[in-house]
Amino acid sequence: GSSTDIISPKNRRQARNSDQWPEWYKGELAEMSCQLKMVTWKVVDRPVGKNIAKSGWVYKLKLTKTGTVAKYKCRLVCKGYSQEYGMDYTETFAPCVQRTTLRLMIALAAHLGLIIYEHDIETAFLNGDIDEELYMEQPEGHEVRDENDKIQMDANGKLPVCRLLSAIYGTKQAGRVWYHTFRDPIMAFPNGPGSGMTKCDVDPCLFCYRAGDAWLYVAINVDNLFLLGNNEQLRESFVQYLNVHFKVEDLGPLNWSLGMRIEQRDGFTTIDQRLYTEQILRDHDFWDGNHSDIPCRMNHGFDEVPLPSPNSVEAREMKQYPVRALGGKIMYLAENTRPEIKLAIGKISRYFHNPHMVHWKGLVVLAMYLRKHVNYGIIYRKGEASELADEAKSILFNYQLFNCLTGWV
Repeated sequence: GSSTDIISPKNRRQARNSDQWPEWYKGELAEMSCQLKMVTWKVVDRPVGKNIAKSGWVYKLKLTKTGTVAKYKCRLVCKGYSQEYGMDYTETFAPCVQRTTLRLMIALAAHLGLIIYEHDIETAFLNGDIDEELYMEQPEGHEVRDENDKIQMDANGKLPVCRLLSAIYGTKQAGRVWYHTFRDPIMAFPNGPGSGMTKCDVDPCLFCYRAGDAWLYVAINVDNLFLLGNNEQLRESFVQYLNVHFKVEDLGPLNWSLGMRIEQRDGFTTIDQRLYTEQILRDHDFWDGNHSDIPCRMNHGFDEVPLPSPNSVEAREMKQYPVRALGGKIMYLAENTRPEIKLAIGKISRYFHNPHMVHWKGLVVLAMYLRKHVNYGIIYRKGEASELADEAKSILFNYQLFNCLTGWV
C-alpha cells in the first residue's frame, strides 16, 4: 500500500495492535540479529548506584520514490535523554551533510550529465566503541529467557541489564562516535592518511578525491553515502575499499533523501517534497480545503498589527492555533525545495513566539497555495540554471509581494 494507508507506529504497543505487526516483528528480529552479531552489549546483573537508560523501538516505513512501502524498518534505540553528563557521556556534537551541499551536488551532477549514487552503511552506529560505562534496559519483547521460556532474573531477583559496548542509536554520543569512526578510513583513501582524500572546510561531511582528470565527491548523511564522480572505476574502487572496513549496501542512483524525492533523468534532475507537503496538509486538515493562487496577499499586515499582550484573552485564544507546528513544517519545505515561499514564511516566522490572528491567516493562505501547487519542486537541467518545476515540467512563477517582484529563475 501507499504511505498514506500505513502509519509508522510511535511505540511497540501501537505496532502490536496494527495490521502490519507481522512485518514489524520481522523487522525487530532482523535488528536483534544485527545487534547480537555486532556484540553491541553484554547482559549483566543490574548494578547498584548506576544510571540505567531505558531502551525503545523506533518504527519507520522506508518508501520508494513513488511513495509505496519498500521496507518495514525497526531500530533499537537507547533513550539517551536519561544519560547524565560527565558520567554517561561528555562530547556529543556530530555534523551532518548540509542541505545546500546536497543540492549543489545534484545541480553539478545534472549540469555534467552524471549520476549520484547512494550507499548505506548497515548498522553504522554499532561500529563505534564507547569508553563510558553505560547501561541500558533489555529490549522490550526480547529479554533473555530461561529454559522454561520465562524472563530470566539476576542473582538478586531483578531484571538483568545490557552493558553497552558500542554507541547504539539514541545514545548522546552515538553520532559523534560514528562520525569519527567513519571519517578516519575515508581520509585514508586510497593509500593511507594524506594520500589524496581531503575534507571540505565549509561542510565537514563532504570529502573530495582527485587523481589526474578523475574526481570523486563523497557526502556523509549519518549512515548514508552520496557519491558523485566522473570515473566509474574510481567510484567502484572506493566502495570496495570501504567494504574492507564496513558492510556497504549499494542502493543505486539517489532517489530519496532528507524528505526529498529525487529523479535523475537523461538531461535533467528534479527534486520535490510532494509526499511531505501532502502529509503536512492532511495533518492540519488543509488537504480538502480551498486553494490559493499566491502564497501571500498584498495587504498582509504582518508588521502592522499590535501583538497580543502576555496573558491576555487574545494570547490565550491564539494558543489553540498550531502556528509554530505548521509554520515550522512549511519553513523546512521552503528551505529544501520551495524557494518561492521563503519570503512569505520568513515574514510570518518573525511572530511565531507571539502570533496575531493575522499571522495565522497568513499561514492558512500559504497552506491553500501549497494545496493547489502540491507538485512544485526544482528542476536542474544539463548546462542550464535551475527553475521551478511542476513534476517534470519547467514553470516560471512570478508574483508581486511586499512591493517587489520575486520569483525563481
